[in-house]
Amino acid sequence: MRSVAELTNDTSAWPLLLQDIKAAKNKVEILPAFNGKDALYQTQVTTHSYMGAVIYFTGGILVDNGWLRILGSGSEKLKRSLPGWNKGKSFNEFRRTAFIFTDSR
Repeated sequence: MRSVAELTNDTSAWPLLLQDIKAAKNKVEILPAFNGKDALYQTQVTTHSYMGAVIYFTGGILVDNGWLRILGSGSEKLKRSLPGWNKGKSFNEFRRTAFIFTDSR
């Protein structure tokens, strides 16, 4: 597992994402991050990607008054975090995948 320092030491996609949000035609609400460090550590995605930037810097993003919800690290308004939503679906415990893929060749 990579540390939060390793996951955040590259160029962040956050400034690019903010540009896209400012150019959006629909209303976009950026929710304050609840626990970005833990959520980023649990997902193991760097902030160099849009996904990592959303997880680390936001509690989530609501588009068009919440018709579209993009999960981040969770917030008062959007309690679910991206890693919390995926727990039990793609992995059973943080640090362990639930599925083992093998090459069938």
